[in-house]
Amino acid sequence: MVSIRSILTGVVALLASSSAASPVAALLASSPPTPQEVVADINQLTQKTQALQGTAQSITPLNAPLIVLQEGPFRDLVAGYADMVQSGKDLISDLDGFDPVAGPDADEINTAFQEFAAASRELHEVLIEKAGILFKIPIISHPVTMVMLLMEAVINSIAILLMKGAPPRADDLNTTALSLDAVLQQCVAKYYSIAM
Repeated sequence: MVSIRSILTGVVALLASSSAASPVAALLASSPPTPQEVVADINQLTQKTQALQGTAQSITPLNAPLIVLQEGPFRDLVAGYADMVQSGKDLISDLDGFDPVAGPDADEINTAFQEFAAASRELHEVLIEKAGILFKIPIISHPVTMVMLLMEAVINSIAILLMKGAPPRADDLNTTALSLDAVLQQCVAKYYSIAM
């Protein structure tokens, strides 16, 4: 059984690792991703986000404390976020060498990011709603807040790299990212306040 602590430790170590490749890895690195591969990676994040919506909907005051026993929906939620953080970090590494695109390629990237943002907003709105019924169950606050903050950092990095990679759609991507970030910050604040 994987513990919440080991998941969080792994996620923190993953984000703390340098994104700069070693000289040997740089020689072995593959070519930059195509716009279609970037869209596929964003769509994968969307699917993973959508998969967590049922888990979020299942949260109740009775099953939320099961996180202490490494059971229940919050365990699955934290593990799902950790998986999305890893996928997001992989996308960030790929986007690091991405050649800017325009036209239909930029439009497809923008559409994929908007779909991801819509799914993410929906998930976080459910989690905000659920936070209201979990008042004063502090054991939930820390692991959930941690993975949300990590995901927020990953999403912000992806958004910045997508704006650089699809300059004609940079304004749209920025607007979408800012809207999503506002919901993420509200969600983080709700779960942080549970511990107070």
